[in-house]
Amino acid sequence: MKSRGFTLVEIITVLGIIGAIMTIAVFNFNRWQVKTNIERQVNEMYMEIAEARQQAINTRQARSIRFSANSLIFRRYSSESDLESGAGTVVKTKALQYPITRNSWVAPSDNPNFTNADILFTTRGVMDQPTPKAACIYSTVDPAYDALVIVQSRVAMGKIRSQGGACGTSNIDVK
Repeated sequence: MKSRGFTLVEIITVLGIIGAIMTIAVFNFNRWQVKTNIERQVNEMYMEIAEARQQAINTRQARSIRFSANSLIFRRYSSESDLESGAGTVVKTKALQYPITRNSWVAPSDNPNFTNADILFTTRGVMDQPTPKAACIYSTVDPAYDALVIVQSRVAMGKIRSQGGACGTSNIDVK
């Protein structure tokens, strides 16, 4: 007599294979999701820094961005006296999902109200410091973009060459 159907051993074997494949797929999906989120964060930071620079040009008001590990704080300065006193208006605060690391930045001016975590754009949209600045997001998922390089007249996204290396312009391939 011919039997139709599957034995219990065959069903358990197939379920075991499906479970192993699903485990690998979920792990790869989670890596892909982190990678995409890092790329999104770098892209958003790039756009917002470029927007702050453009706003400085359009409104003829200096703008600053303060970088902390988990947030960006954008300020506008209505006058020279606001700029000298550091009494800028907070325009926006952006929380960051992934912490950023900065290279050793120098304060943007001799004004004690600015720290080495600040970038200051003049009314002409030029960064107040001649030294390039870098901000990096270290990870193990190898995103296409995981760093920003900010120079006097340009912001660029890039890729960290060595995840164990320093966050500096020499360790970033600008794309």
